[in-house]
Amino acid sequence: MNNLVYIPFRITKDIAIGEELRRVIKRDYYQSPNIFENDLTQLTKIRKKIVSLKDEQVDKSLEIFLRQYYVQVVNLTKKFNNEIIMFEWYGTLGYEPSGPYKLRSLKFEQYNVIYQLGSFFAQLAIKENRFTEEGLKRSCNYFQMSAGCFEILNEIINEDNFVMDEFSNDCLQFLKYLMLAQAQETIWQKSINSEMKNSIIVKLSIETSNLYSKCIEYGNKSDFIKLEYINHCTIKHYHFHSASNYRLSLMSLESQQYGQQVAYLRKSLELSVKGLKYQRYVKNYVVEDLKGLNEMIEDSLKTAERDNDLIYHKPIPNELPVTQGAFVVNTIKIEELRIPLESDRLFLTNLLPYKIIQISLAYKERQDSFILQKILEPLQSLNKMMNHFLTERELPASIDALQKPENIPESIIQHSQDIISYGGAKAIENLYDTILNLSSDCRDIHEGCSSRLTIEEDEDEFFRQKYNELWDRQTSKAAGELLWNKINSMDDYLNQADKADDIILSNYHQIKGYLQLYQGGYESLSKFIPNSTLISLKPDTRTILIDIREALNETQELELSRKHFLKKLENKSKDNNILPKLVDHFKKNQIIEISDDTFEPLYSHHIKVFNEDLEFVEWSKNKQIVLENKIDELNNLFIANFNAQEGNEEANNDRRSVLQVLENAYSRYLQLITNLNEAAKFYNDFKTKGLKVVHECDEFVNNRRKVARDLELKLSPNSEPISQPRNQLPKYDNDYDDSDSDEEGRFEGPRIVTPIPIVASPVPMDRNDTSTPSTKELNELQNHFNQTRIRK
Repeated sequence: MNNLVYIPFRITKDIAIGEELRRVIKRDYYQSPNIFENDLTQLTKIRKKIVSLKDEQVDKSLEIFLRQYYVQVVNLTKKFNNEIIMFEWYGTLGYEPSGPYKLRSLKFEQYNVIYQLGSFFAQLAIKENRFTEEGLKRSCNYFQMSAGCFEILNEIINEDNFVMDEFSNDCLQFLKYLMLAQAQETIWQKSINSEMKNSIIVKLSIETSNLYSKCIEYGNKSDFIKLEYINHCTIKHYHFHSASNYRLSLMSLESQQYGQQVAYLRKSLELSVKGLKYQRYVKNYVVEDLKGLNEMIEDSLKTAERDNDLIYHKPIPNELPVTQGAFVVNTIKIEELRIPLESDRLFLTNLLPYKIIQISLAYKERQDSFILQKILEPLQSLNKMMNHFLTERELPASIDALQKPENIPESIIQHSQDIISYGGAKAIENLYDTILNLSSDCRDIHEGCSSRLTIEEDEDEFFRQKYNELWDRQTSKAAGELLWNKINSMDDYLNQADKADDIILSNYHQIKGYLQLYQGGYESLSKFIPNSTLISLKPDTRTILIDIREALNETQELELSRKHFLKKLENKSKDNNILPKLVDHFKKNQIIEISDDTFEPLYSHHIKVFNEDLEFVEWSKNKQIVLENKIDELNNLFIANFNAQEGNEEANNDRRSVLQVLENAYSRYLQLITNLNEAAKFYNDFKTKGLKVVHECDEFVNNRRKVARDLELKLSPNSEPISQPRNQLPKYDNDYDDSDSDEEGRFEGPRIVTPIPIVASPVPMDRNDTSTPSTKELNELQNHFNQTRIRK
């Protein structure tokens, strides 16, 4: 029977890891998984070995499988995204398995394999023959290797900022020191078997006791170390402390210091008696060891006291000299756990590293952003500028009223078709409903942040009233000043966004009636647009009019060329995938270490494929400048000549006004869609950053509550600390990506609504009614247009 303890294996559910990886390769890696069939099959077999590990049924051959699987798991972290597979593990340190702990993480699998290795070496150490010198040497070595595994596991977890209770620092430190204590005890056992000097045995005993004391310290801090382990370490601590004093008494006897001998024996007996108080749940063999020592000390003390009283009459000292221990063991770290990829045959060697996939996706995003910022947005801005330029000059309405006094202009018909294809007024309403919902969500987030800090402030005030000046920590307002600043900024931005939303709604009200006219198509427009009489123009004026029409046709052709260009650009962007170039470069140069800058020169060369597209943007811009100058010059000349003819202006004023307001309504419709999309983006960005502030508030409140519990225990040691919050905090979905937010979750600024040019209301006329409508009739018609079903 053994008086040492081992660490049981953790338990895991079997998964076909090869099949899981096969699906991922087929889906994401542009390679056939059949190439890696043998590797995937072997990987599944090795993990089955890990799943089948049984406590107290270990042999040295299992180390090969554990090490090989560990190497392959670390290799997978280099080849795949960390979250590709769900792993399920159960903890075994408690009275029954805890969990399951399910995590979609290759890193989690890596941590558990290191743990299994630590457990494996501990069980190998227990299995060794402790009655032979070679057996004790191997046992000590295995215990130190086990301690090294738990130390490396703790280091890697801390580097990765991984948090899990059973892998906490206190829990892993307990396991490490337990292994070191048992390794030291093995050296002590060897010194006993070899009948070494008492002075050596004393030093070994003292340090063994100290190591078990470390175990008790960390074990009591962890919720996952059960009482059996703690009591075992406590008895061992007192046993070796008592044994060291017993050996010191023998040394005192040898040097004829009889009073000191009695003092050491009394202290030794006191320690052994304390240790026996912790025998509950501890192995009988461990308890019997201490009982045997206790009986031996009692007999020795009786003899020593009798001899000193009757023969030696030496004074018994109250204080004894301090003896330093000898720490002769240390953690043995397996280097392969730190640099695993330098050993064993690696699977999936020809599979692309996932880092390349990630970099290619990052470059794709950069390429899309480049096209958006350098090509798409500039062209859209040029179109808006052109539209605004023509609207300011009442073109083409002013010349349509002259050249087409009865027909509906082609531009108006095209606008009608565009508005119908975009979804008309319904599209605006749907987008507006979306931003209302997003606005409400953002308000909830803001209120959630505020309520969290308010709840914590109420709790803090409760303690301040209870303990008065003894409650000597920062006030909630002072401690949470930075968070309150963020929350106030959130409120300011949302208030400004509300105003922007109201502007959008107001603009929509102003053009909704005209959108309905557009949606009515040719019949609706023909009833609304008044006719005008054909005006006889002077030859030179007619020539200028023709020139303006040709210039306007050129603007339409320019806009159409931009549409065709953007369609081709979309296909060009899809066809120019950088991934094949990355793969060729990776294989050709046999790159081992991949960083974010490894392929930067390649990307710089790749993006030059869009240089000719940048040239088109510049050409299109220059072309527009020339056209605008030409149109401006011709329009000014036309106005001067046209106004010189008496009666011309009033003859087509009504038709021109209606056509112009329809042009303006179309322009404002496009701008409304842009503003609504920008509003949706603003609120989505706000939600991302706002949820980050929610998490910061949660962390702040939890930390404050932890400090409050500790302070309350200090002020009222016998009271029950508040373990649950008095107020339930609101919950939010944690599934969000904050990669686009800045480090501190700051909000970059309010949303601005792009101004929409306002043109005077038209003078609508029935084409069968040649009379001029009254002001009252026009106001009634305008009010009808301004009605809407949606409300803020």
